[in-house]
Order: sequence, then structure tokens, then C-alpha cells
Amino acid sequence: MKMNQLPHNGTETSDAISERRARMDGYTIVRAILQSKVKREIRDLAELEQAIQEELAKEPTTIAPWHNSVVLQSACREGMRLAALEFEREHRDGRGLKRQERAGGCRDMGAQENIQSEIIDALGRGVSLEMSERARQHLNSCAICRGELPSWMEAMRLCGEDEEFDEMIVAAQAGDPVILRRDISGGVGLYGSRSGVVLIVNPEDWMDIRGVQKNVASEGFHSIV
Repeated sequence: MKMNQLPHNGTETSDAISERRARMDGYTIVRAILQSKVKREIRDLAELEQAIQEELAKEPTTIAPWHNSVVLQSACREGMRLAALEFEREHRDGRGLKRQERAGGCRDMGAQENIQSEIIDALGRGVSLEMSERARQHLNSCAICRGELPSWMEAMRLCGEDEEFDEMIVAAQAGDPVILRRDISGGVGLYGSRSGVVLIVNPEDWMDIRGVQKNVASEGFHSIV
């Protein structure tokens, strides 16, 4: 069962929602890291197994430090483990792995993990990414990692964005007056009057987001049909 197929219902508590998001973050980030490695550097099953074991050995705080409670770290670890084991099953026959000799591929796993950690740290603190001198030097010398940088940033940005959307939904369920609500044809519209974000959610399960609009003015939200 894939992570996005895990069952949930529309009456989850805020704690349950947070745990589910922590699992999803662990799952999404680990899959993105493994997919990147398969695309760029893994040639055979032995290297794949090593990469998977490295991900299983990581602490949740290294990939999602914003989940800082014991319960959320445990949930994040569950997602990480699911992603790693699922990825192993998908590639156990070796199909899709590179068979040719590596030509100029990046072997500096420490540098890659450092870059990924800096991206995660910036997202977790809500600040712009400013690479360290070590990261900049590696990116200047490694075309492989320069090519992967946008996908790493996008995968981890989406995890952070999903967290923000979940917080907006929880606030709306709690009756926060900052989050406006109205029924529209596509479901229930939620509007963050400070962020300008509109979420269109399933009336039966608000955590099922059907659409997202950004930079929407108040009058724009009220004109959605």
C-alpha cells in the first residue's frame, strides 16, 4: 500500500492529522532522495541496497526537523521506512537501474546529504535558502548535483507547503475567523485572509484537497462559484 493510499477519515483530531502529515513527509522526502540516487548514481542492486540502508538509518530530524515531538518523529520514521521498503520492492529485479559504468557521476554522498540538510533546515525555519560555502563549492564542481538541486528543493518545498495547508484546514475546523469558508461548486472553499491562499476541499473530508489557488484577493474568493 502506497502512502497516499493509507486510509483516513474526515473526523480526525488535530493530533492525528499532524501524525499523518509527519508520515507523509517522511515518505515523500525519502522517495525523492532514492529516486534521485537511482537516476544519477546507482548502477546495481548492491548499490541500491546500500542507499536504502542509509535512508533507514537516518533519524527523522535529519530530513524533517519541523516534526520535533517524539510522537511526530515516530510517525515520520514510519513514513521513511515505508518509502524505503516500497522502493526496494519496486526495484528488486534490477530493472531501471544503470548497467553502464558511471561517467563523471557524483560519489560525494556527504556533500549531497549536506545540501539536502541545508534545504530542509531553511524550509523548517521559513527562511530563504542560503547555501554554505561547502555546498556552493560542491555545486560549482558537480554538474550532477546542480542538475538535481531543483528537484530536491521542489520535493521538500511541497512537504512544507502541505504542512501549511493542513494547519489552515485545522484552523478552519476550529472556527478561526482568519480562515473564511463558503460552499462552492467544487466543494468547500477555505480562504486564508492573511496568506491569500484558497483551498478547495472535499466536503466529506477536508483533508482531501481538490484545488489550490494562491495570491487571491478577498473579492476574488467571494467571486468563485
